[in-house]
Amino acid sequence: MSHLGARRNLFNPSPVSRPLSKPVRHALRPLKADLVWLMMMVTLLLIVAAVTVWLVDATLGLLVGMGGLLVLLESWFTGLGYLERRPQLPTRDRWSIHFAALVPWMIGLGLAALLMTSLFLLSDWLGG
Repeated sequence: MSHLGARRNLFNPSPVSRPLSKPVRHALRPLKADLVWLMMMVTLLLIVAAVTVWLVDATLGLLVGMGGLLVLLESWFTGLGYLERRPQLPTRDRWSIHFAALVPWMIGLGLAALLMTSLFLLSDWLGG
């Protein structure tokens, strides 16, 4: 039987031997530049967004602040995990990695907050 005609289940492959020892784990070691970037993101992006939305609705501002903080921390740790494997990158490149990890979330959360704020403003305007 040829290789192309062989019947195999792609979704349930045959077992592969795995090493019994656990992989070595080590703590992430952020640089001072990484901490500065996190503080800049928190103060510039998160606080401005939460305060802006707070002016429309206090509960929504609180939710944007809490959701934004979780997004920032997740993005920051994702960037740190990537940078841990590339410790030789210069500071400028490290910041771009953190920013690249944040952009999809920033756009998604920003659009969601904009939509909710618009709906609140529209309902206030229509409700008179």
